[in-house]
Amino acid sequence: MQYNQKGDINLEGIKRLIQLLYYTTGYSVVFYNGLNLSENQAGNLEYPSPLESPLHFNPIQVQKILTQNNLYNTVYTYQNTLHEYYLVYGFYHKHKYHGQIVLGPMITSMPNEQFLAQLLTRYNQPLQTFDAIKHYYLSLPKVQTVQFQYFEALIQHLTDYPLKSRSLPVDSTFVHRRIEPKDIDGKSVLHHPYQLEKQLHQSLFKEGGLDSSQSAINKILSYPKPSLCEGNLLRSNKNHFICSCTNVCRAAIDAGLDSETAFSVSDQLINEVEKLTTIDEVSLASGRLLAIYKDLVKKHIETDLTTPVRQVTKYVENHITETLSLNDVSRALGYSSKYLSDIFLREIGTKYKYYVNEKKIALAKSLLLNPDNTISDVSHYLNYCNPSYFGKVFKNHSGLSPKSYISRHTN
Repeated sequence: MQYNQKGDINLEGIKRLIQLLYYTTGYSVVFYNGLNLSENQAGNLEYPSPLESPLHFNPIQVQKILTQNNLYNTVYTYQNTLHEYYLVYGFYHKHKYHGQIVLGPMITSMPNEQFLAQLLTRYNQPLQTFDAIKHYYLSLPKVQTVQFQYFEALIQHLTDYPLKSRSLPVDSTFVHRRIEPKDIDGKSVLHHPYQLEKQLHQSLFKEGGLDSSQSAINKILSYPKPSLCEGNLLRSNKNHFICSCTNVCRAAIDAGLDSETAFSVSDQLINEVEKLTTIDEVSLASGRLLAIYKDLVKKHIETDLTTPVRQVTKYVENHITETLSLNDVSRALGYSSKYLSDIFLREIGTKYKYYVNEKKIALAKSLLLNPDNTISDVSHYLNYCNPSYFGKVFKNHSGLSPKSYISRHTN
C-alpha cells in the first residue's frame, strides 16, 4: 500500500511508482494529489498539444467518474473526446481521496486529416494550429488494445506492492524486458492470439458477415475471459466492452465507414454502457455492438461501389488538405488515371474533380465561421492555388461567395 501510518499518501512511494511505470512503459506518467494538482511527473510529450489541457485530461472530471462508479483502488481506462486513452488509478484510503496516477496519453491509431480539421472547428482553433495538432498526434505512443490489459495489470500489481525507494532499485533487465502476463501476477493467463483477432477483423464486414467469421468468433470465445478489474465484475465487463468497441470501430473504418461516424458512435455506445448497472445489461450491449456497426457499414456500401471507388473516397477523406489531383491519387492507389476517372463518373455520378471540390467546400464552410480564419487562410489550408480561384469554386458549390457566406451565417 502507498500510505504511511497516519493514513496519508506516501509521496516517496508514489515517486518510485511513477519512475517504475515510466521506465517500464516509456509513456508519460503523472500523479495528481488530493487537490487534483500535478505533484509528480515522469516523461514529457515531444510536441505539446495546442489545445487546452482540460480537453485532454481533467483530473476533477475523472475523479467524479471514479466516485460515481466506485472505481477507486483499481485501474480505469479513460477515453476522451479527442480519442486519446489514459489509464487511471485513484487512491482512496480511510474515507479519503488521496489523488490519482495517470498513464498516458496514448492512441490506438493516427486520426485522419478530416478528423484533425474537425477538431479545429469544434474547439474554435485557427488553421495555423493544424500542423501543431498533427505533430502532437504523431508524437503520441500508439498501442494495441490488448496492451491495455498488460498495463492495467502492471499498475494494479505495483500499487498493491509496498514500494520503498531504498529497496527497489531500477533494474535494467526488468525495465527493458517484455512484460508477460505471468510476470505480472505469478501465473499464466491465456489470451486469444492477435492473429485470430486480425483474422476476425478481415472477415467481419465482408459479404457473409457473421457466417464467414463465425469460426474465428467461436475460437476467441473458447479462451478464458481475463478480469480487467479485480474484485469488480461489472467494471471488468464494461472494460471488455470498451476494448471490443475500439476493435470493431477500427474494423468498420477499414471496411469503408467514415471515421467521424465510427468514432462518434463509439463515444455514444461507451457512454451508454458506463450508465448501466448490471452485468446482464452490459452483455446485451455487447451483443448489439457488432450488429450496430455491421448495419452502418452495410448502409455505407449499399450503393454498390466497387473497391477502387471506395478506395478513392477513403483517400480523399484522409488527405482532404492536399491537392488531390487525379494523377496523384491514381499513382497512390495503383490505377491508371483514365480508369479511375471513368469508373468514378459511372458509379458516383459526378466527375472526380467536382467530387473533391464538393468535399473541400463542405469543410471550408465550417472553417470560415471561425473568426480567426481568413478566406486566404482557408484557401491555403485546402491547397487551392489562390483565394480568387477558391472563391470561384466556393460560389459554384454553395451559391454564395465566401464573404457573403460568412456574413449570412454570422449575423
